[in-house]
Amino acid sequence: MKLNRLLLVCAVAGATTAASAQQREALAIRLQGGLLGSFHSADFSRSGDIVDCGPLGNGSAWKPTGQAIIELPVGPAWGLALGIGFADRGAVLSNTNTYPLRDTVNNRDVTMTTSHDVKANLNFIEIQPDVRFALAGTWERRTLGLVIGPRIGLPVTSNFTQTESVVSPSDAYFIVNGARTQQRNLASGPLTTRTNVMLAASAGIESFISVSPTISIVPTVSFDYFLTKVVNDAPWNMMGIRAELGIRFGIRPKAEEPAKPAMPVPQAPPPAVTIAPEKEAMLAASITGFSGEVVTGNRLTASQPIVNAIFFDSTSADIPTSYRRSNDGSIPATDPVDVHAWVLPRIAAVMARNPQGRIVVEGATCGAVCEPEGTALAERRARTVRDALVALGVDGSRIATKALVLPRVASNQDYVEGRAENRRVDIIVQNAPLQEYVNAEQFAELRGLAQVSMGGVNGPYTIRIDGKDTTTSASTARIPVVLPVGASQGSARLDMHVAVGGLSQDIHTTVDISSYGRRSIALATDGFEAILRFDYNSSELSEDVKGLLRQLTERLPEGSTITISGSTDILGSDQRNRELSEQRARVTEQFIRSVTRARFTITTSTTTEKFPDTTPQGRFLNRSIRITARTP
Repeated sequence: MKLNRLLLVCAVAGATTAASAQQREALAIRLQGGLLGSFHSADFSRSGDIVDCGPLGNGSAWKPTGQAIIELPVGPAWGLALGIGFADRGAVLSNTNTYPLRDTVNNRDVTMTTSHDVKANLNFIEIQPDVRFALAGTWERRTLGLVIGPRIGLPVTSNFTQTESVVSPSDAYFIVNGARTQQRNLASGPLTTRTNVMLAASAGIESFISVSPTISIVPTVSFDYFLTKVVNDAPWNMMGIRAELGIRFGIRPKAEEPAKPAMPVPQAPPPAVTIAPEKEAMLAASITGFSGEVVTGNRLTASQPIVNAIFFDSTSADIPTSYRRSNDGSIPATDPVDVHAWVLPRIAAVMARNPQGRIVVEGATCGAVCEPEGTALAERRARTVRDALVALGVDGSRIATKALVLPRVASNQDYVEGRAENRRVDIIVQNAPLQEYVNAEQFAELRGLAQVSMGGVNGPYTIRIDGKDTTTSASTARIPVVLPVGASQGSARLDMHVAVGGLSQDIHTTVDISSYGRRSIALATDGFEAILRFDYNSSELSEDVKGLLRQLTERLPEGSTITISGSTDILGSDQRNRELSEQRARVTEQFIRSVTRARFTITTSTTTEKFPDTTPQGRFLNRSIRITARTP
């Protein structure tokens, strides 16, 4: 019996709470007031009874305003509203006039300056129907609300007073009815040509500060732009800003009393249900076979291009921290833009391999306008780079420094990117190759197809080998394999990773290399790409680039196909960059044909494959050609 009473009390409390939660605001009444900033834009000399004393200018004033608003909710976050209130939109329109006068006391000509003012008294009853949105919060608790709608102004008071006052000289005056005065009334009366109904577009933002569940304090800021002119015979426009504070009362319908719930009837407990545990899914994958061959031979490779310059921050002679300044044995990145961070250790290594080599370090600035220190700053930059090379083991007697206001090959100063590129030190290597471009390296690879079997769960499956993914829905797949091996290696381990859904499995097998046939390739060019740089806005081949091209033609057999793709950075027009890309490719083709009698098939084009143009080194690398080769 006690249990039944307790259940009855809980049911009644729950129903009461639910009924209260379901109550929604039926309407709300708001009273608000504050300051109204009126801004008048005028460009006329005469309107109605206003006397022509020269063109009137703009005027503004801050006056009181207030209104009452009724709000009706439509949806959870928006509703309609209607407001009616009073607005004082008066202001003073002014201009300055000058008159030539004769100073009879000092016997000289003077100029009198006066202020011509029209004080307009404009009071309106204003009506605003609008739509209101809760941008943040709910309709009844708007953390941030938006108000938009038309605003209609009905004139209540519209009159003016027109005066003129002496500004200078201080002893000048008017004579009015025989009396001296420094201000005179010119005209006054009603604005006979005023517009009968003013129409404006209004928008505002508001925020609710809750005091109780039904009462809120509401600060509001609104902007009114009037589409009609103040008078109908002159260009007199008006807009306003209202800053108001209001109190809002929400009205909710009377809640119906919840029906008393029926007494609960005790019921027998349901029979126990036994659920068998679901069997956990398992991925079962394995490498079931391999077919292929061992391929050996020589592979044509090109070393990473080097941008032999250090780029500095504006007005600074400190080498940026992104540059490596010690030879710690780390392996440079494979991306040419990232490799630029190793430029100092790479050049130090070139000097170590070539004892006869020398370096000229040329410091430069972006010009006298952006770096007024000029050659003094350039000299400090050059010495900083020289010291860094000495710290890397280069004998200081092998390094000469030079200071220039602009680099010998300057980028376009009209671009911010060009000025950033000119804040640099060029490292010019003499009597030594800056880099060895083309090499023929021996290789041995196990090439073929691995058969992989998957089960336990349905696909699609993702199979990864050496960072490359293959996706298949079949339970068996043949996966391409290229695995480097030693020339005399007897076996190789083949590792793969299989994933499906949230499951994954690492699988491997050992391949007996001696059981597969061998094939030799004289020269493999798959993956070969050489990037050869040009100076800014130039298609002239440097001596280093010519050396690369000679090395390339010496290593390629007759009948090979060479593809040359020209490239530029983003500086300059699209047409100029396209022409320069084509010219760089043509000049390279002409040089190759001039230095070899071997018969090659040469094609030229432009490339859209670019390095990021967001850094100086990226733009330097884009001023280039890309060369690929294919043997017969």
